[in-house]
Amino acid sequence: MKISTMSKIFSLLTVAALAFIPLNSSTAATKIETVRFALPVAVPDGGQVWAYVPQWADMFKSERVKVEIIFNNGGGAALTQVATGKADFAINNPQALINAVGQGLPVVGIATVIPRQIYGVYVLPGSPIKTYADLKGKKIGISAPTSGVYPFSQAAFAEKGLDWKTDITYVTTGSGAPQLVALTKGTIDAVATQETSIASFATQGTTVRQLPPTSVQDDPADLIVGNKDFVKNNRDLTIRFARAVMRGIVYANLNPDKALDAFQYEYPQSAVGLSDAENLSIIKSRISSTAKAVTQKSWGDIPVAGYQHVMDLGVKFGAITTAQDLTKVFDTSMLADIQDFDIRTPNIVAGSAPVATKPATPTSTPAKSAVKKSGDTCTKVGATAKTSAGKTLKCQKVGGKLVLR
Repeated sequence: MKISTMSKIFSLLTVAALAFIPLNSSTAATKIETVRFALPVAVPDGGQVWAYVPQWADMFKSERVKVEIIFNNGGGAALTQVATGKADFAINNPQALINAVGQGLPVVGIATVIPRQIYGVYVLPGSPIKTYADLKGKKIGISAPTSGVYPFSQAAFAEKGLDWKTDITYVTTGSGAPQLVALTKGTIDAVATQETSIASFATQGTTVRQLPPTSVQDDPADLIVGNKDFVKNNRDLTIRFARAVMRGIVYANLNPDKALDAFQYEYPQSAVGLSDAENLSIIKSRISSTAKAVTQKSWGDIPVAGYQHVMDLGVKFGAITTAQDLTKVFDTSMLADIQDFDIRTPNIVAGSAPVATKPATPTSTPAKSAVKKSGDTCTKVGATAKTSAGKTLKCQKVGGKLVLR
């Protein structure tokens, strides 16, 4: 039987239409996409809960995101990576973000991860420095000029009547142990630093005294900052990445012990040298800073009024060059989707079983097979290595450290 002309035309149209239907309609929904995440630290530390917790708990994976971490010497350096397109996202302070927008750089804040200030000015308990006025003519240690502590301290000193350009001298000390050594040896008279550093000092047996907080102490701080062009062209990916970050932060707040497990698993070399209790105290200090503030209805909310106060003081005291329209500094349009998870069970993806978390200790990080000697550090209890004489050494925990014996 001959096929009619109309039947032929219908068949051809049907075939043409089918050509536009994907062979696998689920491909887009399962595709893993990569983002580059610039952190404001040169080496991993317990404060980076937004990175190691969602990585360890497979929250990035469940959001179909693969994250490449880029370490930087301070928030300013991390922001530069994003502004120049060398990274897609960073964690950064509002002063640097506002200044960058004022310079016409393509950056935008999309969610708040630290809704309160983490910085303060500290001295040793026996120091004669009691007030900010006593800092005149003194040396103040900061980790780096690219750190968020720099604009914070500028505004703090100016608010208290000090000209930060002439009345005090900034000394770049680095963070952690070098900063503590500079303070205890008298190389600096005071230190402007963050809460995790203070917790770290305590693990090394040194307590410090904080000078009275300034008016910015309760203002919101760091945000997830994205490259504006990347965010515009990858809205869904941006939402999924930021949601994984916020899920990790909420999970850490609910389960500090699991955050410790995550840190020890993802960054074993950074966790070595401190006891579990010491590492946990540092992690908890950061977790406390990330807890939802009264100015936020939901985790990640951008409290614009608080950032307006930060900007007003920054402009007044010189930490921010010029005031900006905050609607151009922040993009709040994605927050509802970023917050679309159950805060009671942030490790569970909607409609699925809980994401399986990794063990506290890596299962595949034995000591390197290169020639070692007794006393060398290692990363996993029970791992072995050979000496030049062929003797087998085993990784053991000694005095809170993992070493070969």
